[in-house]
Amino acid sequence: MNGRRMGLLLALVLGLGFFGAACGGEEADDGLPPELADVDILLAGAPDKADLADEKTDQIPPRQFDLINVQSPIRNQRSRGVCSIFATVALMEHLYVKEGTYRTPDFSEQYLQWSVKNEVGDFTHTEGSSASSNLEAISRFGIVEEKDWPYEPYRWTTANDPECTGGENLPIKCYTNGDPPADARQAKKWKLPASRWVSSRVNSIKAFMVNKNQAVIAGGTFYYQAWNHGASTLPVRSDYSRKGYVLFPNAKDKEESLKKRAGHAFLLVGWDDDLEVQAVDENGNLAVDAQGKPVMQKGFFLFKNSWGTGRFGVENPKGDGYGWIQYQYVEELSAVASDVPKVDQPVNPENCVNAIDDDRDGKTDCQDSDCANADACKTDRLEYENSSAAAIPDNNPSGLSSTLEVSLDATIGALDLSVDINHTYRGDLEIRLIHPDGATATVLSPDSNSGDDVKQTFPVADFNGKTTKGTWTLKVIDHAAQDTGTLNRWSLRFATQSPTDTVTIGSCRLLPASADVPPGGTFSVQGRVFVAGLTDKTAGTDPHASLVAQVGRGAAGSTPGSDWTWVVAAATPGWNDASDPGRDEYRASLTAPAAAGSYAYAARFSGDGGKNWTLCDLDGSQNGFQPAQAGVLTVSAPQAGGLIISEYVEGSSYNKAVEIANRGSSSASLAGCKLRAYLNGSATPSRELELSGSLAPNATLVVCHPSSTQGILSRCQVQNGSVTGFNGDDALDLVCNGAVQDTFGRIGQDPGTAWGSGTSSTLDNSLRRKCSVTQGDTNGADAFDPAAQWDGAGKDAFDGLGATGC
Repeated sequence: MNGRRMGLLLALVLGLGFFGAACGGEEADDGLPPELADVDILLAGAPDKADLADEKTDQIPPRQFDLINVQSPIRNQRSRGVCSIFATVALMEHLYVKEGTYRTPDFSEQYLQWSVKNEVGDFTHTEGSSASSNLEAISRFGIVEEKDWPYEPYRWTTANDPECTGGENLPIKCYTNGDPPADARQAKKWKLPASRWVSSRVNSIKAFMVNKNQAVIAGGTFYYQAWNHGASTLPVRSDYSRKGYVLFPNAKDKEESLKKRAGHAFLLVGWDDDLEVQAVDENGNLAVDAQGKPVMQKGFFLFKNSWGTGRFGVENPKGDGYGWIQYQYVEELSAVASDVPKVDQPVNPENCVNAIDDDRDGKTDCQDSDCANADACKTDRLEYENSSAAAIPDNNPSGLSSTLEVSLDATIGALDLSVDINHTYRGDLEIRLIHPDGATATVLSPDSNSGDDVKQTFPVADFNGKTTKGTWTLKVIDHAAQDTGTLNRWSLRFATQSPTDTVTIGSCRLLPASADVPPGGTFSVQGRVFVAGLTDKTAGTDPHASLVAQVGRGAAGSTPGSDWTWVVAAATPGWNDASDPGRDEYRASLTAPAAAGSYAYAARFSGDGGKNWTLCDLDGSQNGFQPAQAGVLTVSAPQAGGLIISEYVEGSSYNKAVEIANRGSSSASLAGCKLRAYLNGSATPSRELELSGSLAPNATLVVCHPSSTQGILSRCQVQNGSVTGFNGDDALDLVCNGAVQDTFGRIGQDPGTAWGSGTSSTLDNSLRRKCSVTQGDTNGADAFDPAAQWDGAGKDAFDGLGATGC
């Protein structure tokens, strides 16, 4: 292939002959690196760059630019080599978001994989495909939504079909996981328009993105060390992987990578001219010149990857799962773009209570005339608003409290909370609504969503049956540093309950039958209810203003009443009554008592807003409530003391592990325990892992990164790539039922690269707890000197894992 063909090329949807075969996905569950692409298929058919004129713009491209606010969430191709499929669907979802009618697109990668091989007829006997074939399938035939055929993260094997044995040249069904279900074949097909090629030099890409405000797919040769990939024969840098840095490869990386040629595809969504990253030499060290000065690479495109969240790019300020790829590297790739679609018809009826424009008419929920007769949109609904903007404190557990005085004195039949928040990382936020009586409903919890802003309406069923009147409080808490935002306004919209607006509970039942949790732990309880003419109207949840659900706990053998602890239950998200026709399910979490012992739990429903209740037990309410049919809650005794962090491995590449030991004299339960990581000096946990089981005296539990070397994996009981994604300057702690058992490092401090020095450094070293230490350091804020309690064993020394050595 000549040098010009390797140039980056753009196109606007048809005839795009590149990106194909199986390409890198998330590392497999067994810790092996992912399969990558046949790069010749990936670049097949791309015209020479010299044949195309550069894109021009009257604007001077800004030094920083991104299209993050018009992207769908990060997806995860996992162990299947279908990066070109995911990059194409990412582009398609971006263009639908940009078009504006359908703001939450989620299209089926599974269906596109099938369409390329069956309808277009390309790449029928291999895992991958090319972007030209992908986009031809979308333009000619269209693809369905994810709900019509959800993605299957593993390719069929012999276990699925005897003919699916081996790797290549198998029947088509082995690469498509069979044929689409009947519903997918009949579902609406979504399309994109035609295409054209565009010159692909860096300035041309910028001109195209500025002119069109549209993203660009890129793909081509994969250099293993540059991507910090687990299959690299050269050392890689986990810190660069966490930040999402992909450098222009050094000569040795190119030489080694071309021995096992592969490729990858992704979506370019912006750039930063001023971003500088120190280069890496073939030994994995930060590169310096002959005078000892750092060798820097400057100028990077921002890209959306398809390796999920919690691993690659987890520390990228633009969002978990996004990366930065150096300009010079991009110029060796090929690329393609598309144009916005024409959305000409609705697809689904308006749901009225889900804050989504289901029928794509630009109006959501009660703003849509289709919802005029819905219970949630009754004409007696009244609205109150606080439009005073306020800044949200950054990384502050106290958060922002904003109040709203409601003068209406009525009984709540239904309530919507609408918020308008600008924030640069919505996944940092927690939003709570507090009733005038102090009851609290959490409507949004922190997660890995890297998108901007929260402009959303939340149906809140927790306060149905309570009074509207009094001072309501909205609390917004930012749980991580750097990203900031503002609460612009918020409002409450009520539907009041009239005395005759009731339903009759036909029957209900409780599940599950039992729960075993530590003191103060939480567990989920569900209740299923039948109301003739209501819950049997649709397969989903059919709410009513007067239908209230609660779950509660109390003394074993007792009949549920006012002496029990009750919480309001909400409709189970995504409920479908196929397994229990005619019933709707509601659920909530209960908190276990502090004292160990046996307790009972139950559910109850009211059809009149909480005045009268029907109790639900395991065999149903038709024969009345029987204490023997209540759920059985067993609160386990708290773990014994002596749990400590006993070994720490921070080695090369993904060689990361933490050993937990029980140095007490009796067995220690791990129920309710978590291992937590505090990254980059954070004062609050960045990641956490829930533990389970128990440890006998002197027994150990090893938690490791799934991409560690086999010498670690063979000694490891729990593989987790999130909490073990630490570096030498990141702190850890072990907490059980809210009580800190031990800490490693100083929480809230970033020491630069490491705590300690020499043989006791926390960077590129294995540390083992001295045998004299039998109790943990429970004060994570005090000074940390590893030499005081730890012995250094050297880089990549992991032969002590799993053996206390004491």
